Parts: sequence; C-alpha cells; structure tokens
Amino acid sequence: MEDRELYFKMNDFVVNMHPWDETIYEELPTFCSFNIPVIELLEPVFSDYNDEIDASKIEKKAFYENIKLINEFYKKIGLKFNANNVIKNNALDYVFYDYDDPDKINRFKNGCNYYTSEDYRKEIEVCNNGLITDSIVLVHELSHYRNQRDKGRTIVGRFFTETLALTDELIYYDYLLNNGHKIDKNFIRSSFYFYYQNAIEAFSVMDLLLLFSEYGGITEKDYETFYNTTDDYKENIEVFKDITNDYSILVATGYNVSFLLAPYLFYKYKKNNDYFFLEYLNELINEPNIDTDDCFEEIGLNGIDEDDVKVLSKSIKRFTNEYLK
Repeated sequence: MEDRELYFKMNDFVVNMHPWDETIYEELPTFCSFNIPVIELLEPVFSDYNDEIDASKIEKKAFYENIKLINEFYKKIGLKFNANNVIKNNALDYVFYDYDDPDKINRFKNGCNYYTSEDYRKEIEVCNNGLITDSIVLVHELSHYRNQRDKGRTIVGRFFTETLALTDELIYYDYLLNNGHKIDKNFIRSSFYFYYQNAIEAFSVMDLLLLFSEYGGITEKDYETFYNTTDDYKENIEVFKDITNDYSILVATGYNVSFLLAPYLFYKYKKNNDYFFLEYLNELINEPNIDTDDCFEEIGLNGIDEDDVKVLSKSIKRFTNEYLK
C-alpha cells in the first residue's frame, strides 16, 4: 500500500469515525498510553505461549447443567438474577460444536452480546461445546446483558461494560476452581492473550492516529519527524492496513481498561466477599449524566494515571502468578 493509499485509508477512518470513538480521539495521547502497561505486563506471560486448549482437560457439562451451575453461583454471590429468564425471553442463542473436533480451537471462547437493529431487542450468542467452559463464556455475556439499557448503551456504558464482564468471568472461574471443577488452564490464558493482542493492535492504530491528527500525514518521514524514530513504523503500518471499517477505538480502549481493572476488582471482591459494589457499578454506568471520571472515582482511581497503574499492576501480577502460570 503506497503512501497515498495509506493517507486516504486513514482519512476515511477519521472522517467516518463513529461519534463514540470521537471521545477517545479527543484525548488520544491519554488513551494511547493505556496500551503500554497492558503490553508490558503480559509480554513475559505470552513470550512462549501455546494457545491450544485441550478439551480432554475440561469437564463435560450439558446446557441445562451449566445453567443450573450459573444460577447457583449467582445465589452464592448474592446477585438477584436468574439465567432462566434470559432463556424465557428468547434472548439466548447457542452455537453448537463437536467438542472432540481439533479444528475448531477458537470455538471455546465464542460469544457476543448485541441489540437487534430493528427494535433494540437484547440478544446473546454463545458457544455450546458440551463443556463447563461454555458457562464461563455465558457468565461473561450475561454481565453485558445486565447492563444493556432499553435503547442502547451510553458511551460510558460501552467503555466500562467489558470491565464488569471480565470481572464476573474471573470471579466465576475462581468459584469453579474452588468447587473442584476441571478446566484446562489454557482456557483462561486464552482470554488474557486476547487482551494482549488487542493492546498491540490498538497501540499501532492509535500511534498512527496521533501522528495523523498532528501532522495530517502518515508517511515514514512524518513518523520520524514526530517520534524521532522509525522503529515501529513498518509494524504499525502492517497492523493498520488490516483494520476494517468497523474497527472501534472506544471498544479497543474498553478492552484495555478491562484488563487493567478486572484483576484489581476481582481481588477487591475476594477480600470483602461482597458483590454489592460491583452491582452498584453495573447500575452506575447506565446513569444518563455519569462520566468516566465518576466511575473511576467510584472504583478508587484517578482515571488510570501513573500511580494507578502501579496499584493495578500488583493485582495483575498476582493474578498472573496464581491463575495463568
């Protein structure tokens, strides 16, 4: 792709940016910096990572058994929510797989949560491999479901929904382990590998976006003038070439923030054994006049500044040692 093509691809990306991405674009240096601690903290973990998940190391569970298990978990943490109601509302669709098929490794984490375009109907799609890990994916998606407003999420809701979903996933994963259930460790490692990959991609895109916003260009010479180096230019360009029109810097940033916050919130829950503060945060992100600073303050942070990263890093390193290695 020549300089001229790169210029117009970037120009189109900026011009056609979704309004919620403009929030990130307006404070690009700050949000770009969120990628760095994610990469630095996870790079040692995944330097020799093999992402294959061994289905033989995962306990088999039928659909109805997983639903029962989830409801027992919700009761244990004091959450007044029943997964059966989602089924009754016809909001849950399963994608079925043969759990012995070695060619479908990615099936283990398949899940999404969305609104139908016609009437803002809430929908969930998750994998059904006949394994207990299906319930982990469903707990994650049910967390998203619980903070979906009737007429679409706010920007703050979109920003923090992944944080709450990953926190619920970690709490549930820990619950399963403590109750003797069998899960291949590579399953949870694959979750964190996703955040590592997302941070690398987001950093490349934001690095070039910042250059373009300042210089109106995206050539190697522009890059060298702005950053005083060309070290990462070619790698960033290769990443940028592959992004599609639906790439969202707000969603990418939300994933990075969730990685930084979720282990911290997980250990906060473990220490107090009280889910109330998470459920309150789940409701808070839907308030019409709330902003991200209010939510960070509720968590006890300043918006992930340098001091916050030091605090959050301790939880990430602890979680890495206890659950990923």
